[in-house]
Amino acid sequence: MRLLVRHGINGKEELAIQVAGTALVGWDIMTELAWRLNLESPFQIILYLNSTAAMLSPVRAISSHMTSTDLEICYLVQNLQVPTAEHYQSVVTALYEKDVVELCHLLGQGLDLTWLTPDGVHTSTLLALAIFRDNDPDAYAYQASRDLRFPRPGVSLTHLLIQALADPNILPPKQQPTTMLELAVELGSSRLVQLLLEAGATVNPEVSVVPPLMIAALHRHRGNAQLLRPSRPVASCAYCFSV
Repeated sequence: MRLLVRHGINGKEELAIQVAGTALVGWDIMTELAWRLNLESPFQIILYLNSTAAMLSPVRAISSHMTSTDLEICYLVQNLQVPTAEHYQSVVTALYEKDVVELCHLLGQGLDLTWLTPDGVHTSTLLALAIFRDNDPDAYAYQASRDLRFPRPGVSLTHLLIQALADPNILPPKQQPTTMLELAVELGSSRLVQLLLEAGATVNPEVSVVPPLMIAALHRHRGNAQLLRPSRPVASCAYCFSV
């Protein structure tokens, strides 16, 4: 089966994909288009079926819409918008309920999480909550299946906020703030630490009282210590244990 992706206004073909047994979802197309078009966020992409104009979810399998050999999808690019207090509360609820589907819907409105204080609240709270909820053992509101697939399973909430431009180095408005990387290391989650490092989290921020690598060493989290340690031993890493 062949999947064509065209611009919704000028009809220009942007992607042609052979779908053969792969669980392709809307998010795959959104991230590819965002990269090709040099957009700030995949959430600037809106996808819909050319035949019915039905909107496509980022986490639903494209194959469920394919009734013939070919399928045409159209896309539009939306501007990012400053989150309102109502947006903020809805995102908090989706994070608390570990509802990846609803979170995608909310962020899909083009929310720009580079804004630190939408209507008096702080975006660091969202990222910290996502880290806590990804780490805790509660089940997600929806489980992955043949027709439902989440990006970065196990850390989807945090990943999606970062894709909506939340800064992995954002600091809570406190006198002695805890960085997001320190929080992930304290929780002992290698997947969260890896995700934040990939997103550009600073390993040795100036505000840290106890560096993340020392936290990993004190808790004997060998996996995190290996992720955080420099490629070559340095004198300041005397607290690193052997991994």
